[in-house]
Amino acid sequence: MQIIKQDEKRTFYSMFLPRLEAWPDRLDIDSGCFGLLLAYDARSGAEEALRALAERTLAQGLVYLCAWGPDCKRVHDLFERAIVAREEERGDDDTVMTTWHEDESLEEAAWYFAHVASPSPGYAERCRAMVVAAVGNQEWLATLSSGVMAPA
Repeated sequence: MQIIKQDEKRTFYSMFLPRLEAWPDRLDIDSGCFGLLLAYDARSGAEEALRALAERTLAQGLVYLCAWGPDCKRVHDLFERAIVAREEERGDDDTVMTTWHEDESLEEAAWYFAHVASPSPGYAERCRAMVVAAVGNQEWLATLSSGVMAPA
């Protein structure tokens, strides 16, 4: 994972994962919670792997998810189910925000993530880390970076 941009409020990181199961056990970020833009072609993705990723990222402090790529609505919906179950179990008052971007280019989704995406008020002050992750397609990293770096 490497830093691609820093400003006064947030640090943006990028990472490549050859597959969902390669998500790290620990994130080396400067914040207790984080936003995630997940670029992934989910058409052949196993539901169990997506569910496991949702649970792992939530346990690590996920507070905002943007899903992009073919079948990203399914990714969004699986994360939503994990979020609802976690909120009911823990009695959280704040909501983990989610969006999916099936009709946008990857660069547009990355721009949205960098300039529009904002965690719910209870998480906003603590969320200083934003992670863009490309799964299975290393070429997406350059596009993610340029979208994050594009001016507001």
